Amino acid sequence: MVLADCSKCQVYLPKDKRVIEGRVELFPNEVIRLYFSDYQLSDGRLKTAVRFFDGQRGLVDMDCELVIRRNNYTQRGEPWIADCNMLGQKREALNKRGQVRVRASIEIWGKAEKHGDFPATIRDVSTGGVYISTIQPLSLYEMFAFRVNFDGSERSYTARVVRGKREADSRYGYGCRFLKMSEQADAAVGAYVFKKMQEQRAQLL
Repeated sequence: MVLADCSKCQVYLPKDKRVIEGRVELFPNEVIRLYFSDYQLSDGRLKTAVRFFDGQRGLVDMDCELVIRRNNYTQRGEPWIADCNMLGQKREALNKRGQVRVRASIEIWGKAEKHGDFPATIRDVSTGGVYISTIQPLSLYEMFAFRVNFDGSERSYTARVVRGKREADSRYGYGCRFLKMSEQADAAVGAYVFKKMQEQRAQLL
C-alpha cells in the first residue's frame, strides 16, 4: 500500500480553487476513507490531487478519485465522507519539510531582531521557508517576525535568514527558514503551497 501511517490529508478543489483538510482512515485491501468537516461540499464524484501526511513516508501527493457523500454515521462529527481511489502512480513523495517551492508575490512587514521594521515581498514559498526581496540589508542567521495571510486568516510567523544575495535596483534577496510554528500556521503554509502547485500544474495542461 502506498500509505502506511496516515490520519490527515489535504484535498484540492479545482472548481473553488481552494484546499480543505480531511481525516484519513486506512482499511484492509487498500481501502481509504476520508472525512471532512467542510460544510460546503456536496454529493458527487471528483478527480483531483490529494496530499497525504504519512508518519512513515512523509508527504505523499496522489491523483485520486473521490466519491463524496453525506456521512450518516457522525460519531466523529464530520458531515461528509469520501471513498478514495488512488489513480496510477503517486506524483511526489516528499520529506516532512518538502522542498517544493511555489511562486508568490506577497507584501509583508517584517520585524528583525537587529534591523527593526522593514518592508519585503515574499517571492516564493515552501513548507520549509520563504524567499523574500527587500531594500533592507539583513544579517546572516538574523531572525525576523512577520504576519501573512496564507489561507484566509492572518497568522504570525518567525523565520531565520540562511542565505542572501544582491538583487537589481539596490535590493537584497534572502532565503529564510521557518522557525517553530503553531499547528494552524504550519497547516496554512502547507495548504497554500499545495493549492499553488495545483494551479501551476493546471496551467501546463
